[in-house]
Amino acid sequence: MDSVKEYLDKLEINNSILDRQLKEVYIQRVVYFKEDKIVYFHLTSKDIVLHDFLDMLSKELSNKLGYFRKIKIKIKFTGLDRAKNKDIVKKYWSNILYILKSMCPAIAGCKNRLSTCV
Repeated sequence: MDSVKEYLDKLEINNSILDRQLKEVYIQRVVYFKEDKIVYFHLTSKDIVLHDFLDMLSKELSNKLGYFRKIKIKIKFTGLDRAKNKDIVKKYWSNILYILKSMCPAIAGCKNRLSTCV
């Protein structure tokens, strides 16, 4: 099981932000659908990773691996069982907002009011 940082080094992708943010994220498996040219990277991490960094990773991989039509990233957080629910929500809140904005872009106008809820 390689870390994402090691995988990026193998592909000669130099992105210091991704190296720093994803150094403790590991590639569990890679699933490729040949007919659709879609590849899924299944990742694991002990801590919460922001979706912004996962999108950045997906774009970097798409630029380097142009053969694939779509690159999708799925991540599983494994070290959250020791944390309290309130702490998990605080850490994951920006990902919740990211998901809501991607589902309904109009929610970006309400972001400031939603941010005060936590």
